[in-house]
Amino acid sequence: MTQTANKSDELYELLREQICNQKSGERFLTIREIMSRYAISQSVVDRTLSRLRLEGLLMATRGKGLYIGTKVKSEQLPEGQYLLMLPRWQSCDTSVLMQTATAINEEEGCPRIRVEKFDYETTIPHDLDTRMRRSAGTIILPSAGDFTKSDYETLFRYGEIGPTLILGRYFDGFGIGSVVLDDGFAAALALHHLVQNGHRHVGVLLNEPPNKTIRDRIHGAENYAKLHNIKLEMIDCAITPGEVALSKTYDKFCEIIQRGFDFTALLGISGGSTLAAVTACSNHNISIPRDLSVVAIADEELTRTGSPPIDTVGSNVAGQLMLAVKLLRHPEKPLGSHSMQPELIQRKSVIPLSTKGDPR
Repeated sequence: MTQTANKSDELYELLREQICNQKSGERFLTIREIMSRYAISQSVVDRTLSRLRLEGLLMATRGKGLYIGTKVKSEQLPEGQYLLMLPRWQSCDTSVLMQTATAINEEEGCPRIRVEKFDYETTIPHDLDTRMRRSAGTIILPSAGDFTKSDYETLFRYGEIGPTLILGRYFDGFGIGSVVLDDGFAAALALHHLVQNGHRHVGVLLNEPPNKTIRDRIHGAENYAKLHNIKLEMIDCAITPGEVALSKTYDKFCEIIQRGFDFTALLGISGGSTLAAVTACSNHNISIPRDLSVVAIADEELTRTGSPPIDTVGSNVAGQLMLAVKLLRHPEKPLGSHSMQPELIQRKSVIPLSTKGDPR
């Protein structure tokens, strides 16, 4: 196991093979035994075991260790189980979806959602046919790229196989539905919050790869700015799919600070990497919100734990998954496209421009 990025996936395959050679209820290896046998860190082991428990292949008994759970024979999914496909790269959205899937499984007392990963270099997985036929429905979070002709053809094929939902991208037709945030409105709501507080020159932090979701947010902000005569300054961090957005966002905003800026507020167009800009401000003695007001479109919990906590238009990724599962429970109804209205959560990272110590 030499490639760091794939260690968890490689360990997963090794442990899954061993599980399939044991009987349900039998005792499995301890965490220390796994670490020793495969020369792997505990963090990788914990992440891999969490995935195996999520799929019902292992059961954890407090104080007694791990035991073999319900096996998936010949990749047969348990009756009524949904397949959740996530791109194989670390992001706030994928983390939240994993946590939400785990919570749903624990609440229902069975592995209702099986989570699998696919290569982030493809927008969607193209080899789900067999697994889809054995599941009650499929939910896909696309990676950062735009849909290609091949992607559309694959999705149309999936729609013929079984109920399929896309998260975060609008899609409606050919048996495919979608659950999305109203991204244009989310950006307009964030900008409106700044304008209500007197900010009319706003930096817009482009801190995710430019897929349709991000473009919709940008257009929403631009349209609102045109209607209200607001000056926007686009700050492109040049993030590409698979890159660590945090480090590039931090470096870019440090460059902006060193160069000097005139905007009085910052709109983070996406997620946790906005916190990297906040860290850059802190490291350069720029106080939020005294010197710069900040609002982000992001997961509510992520920005709640920032320092300081950030005003947020919530992306409600967890809510999107819960709605998708609810829709799949009623396969007799057309899936359609469902848009979730975002809400603004105020945490005092935005203040009126008149109260700033150095109005610009």
